[in-house]
Amino acid sequence: MIDYEKLQNIKKDLTATIESAHKYLLATFPVATYLQKTALIPQIGSYKPNGLEVNAYSQSIVDTYDQNALELYHKLILVNLILQAEDRLKQKKIPEDIIRLFVKNFNNIIRRIKSKYTRQGFYLFSNDKFCKDFAVCRLSMIPAGQQKIHLDGIARRFLFKNGVKQFLKFSAFILFELGGFKPLYQMHTDSYDRDLLAEFNFEGTKRFYLRVAELLKLNLKVNGVFGISWMNDPQLERISSELWQGVEYAVDNGAKLFNMGLSESAISGATYVSLKRKKLYEESKYMPTNYLLVWSRKKLLAWAEKY
Repeated sequence: MIDYEKLQNIKKDLTATIESAHKYLLATFPVATYLQKTALIPQIGSYKPNGLEVNAYSQSIVDTYDQNALELYHKLILVNLILQAEDRLKQKKIPEDIIRLFVKNFNNIIRRIKSKYTRQGFYLFSNDKFCKDFAVCRLSMIPAGQQKIHLDGIARRFLFKNGVKQFLKFSAFILFELGGFKPLYQMHTDSYDRDLLAEFNFEGTKRFYLRVAELLKLNLKVNGVFGISWMNDPQLERISSELWQGVEYAVDNGAKLFNMGLSESAISGATYVSLKRKKLYEESKYMPTNYLLVWSRKKLLAWAEKY
């Protein structure tokens, strides 16, 4: 549970700190105005508010004061969003199991706000970890165990990856099985979420997809779930079988894989924590490749019913 009395005290302390260190900031940039702009962020699309009013408002704070002022302000915004979360969660179609995961995430975010060891620059939109926290507090990113998900769509440019044969196969899949490019739940790994990382095993994979299935039952217009990662690469069957196991299970039960090609992020992600993968890459025996995994609503729900 969330200790709302404790959270109100954190809000008071942050407000006092901002008013002391940055005179007139809260009068010039009211929190209520920021929250109104936050509510205008589209429900379907990137979890990062690039190019939107809320981003411009944040930049105005930096221009008028500095980045330190914006970081304190963003902490206060997260606290306000969490304080409103209980009522907003009741209005959404979310299973109780996922509400429990929201609460765990909120408590982790609160602990980070209180911590003296969070690095400078964390509470800026240039930091992906903050963007994820911000999206969770807005309830647009849903913690579902092994992955966090949000409503987005498959970019049409992905059709043109990896040649004509994949184009034809991918196009047919979109048209005849998936039912369209959007909306779908997009999967994201959050390396700052220890509870999420603890679920990175075969049983955690199944729990995650069962939660997605519950969400699909409650949200009839969502076409399925997808994610793009080097961890979906079939090469991992021979290199990192523990990572491939969950992907293979999804594919065996109806999910599809499409080659999205090479990228620097795939190389850095695949080699960062594994000496084995790094060695194979340096010896040109392994080239990390991004694959799109997509599981249609129909096939995922059919699996969940059997399971």
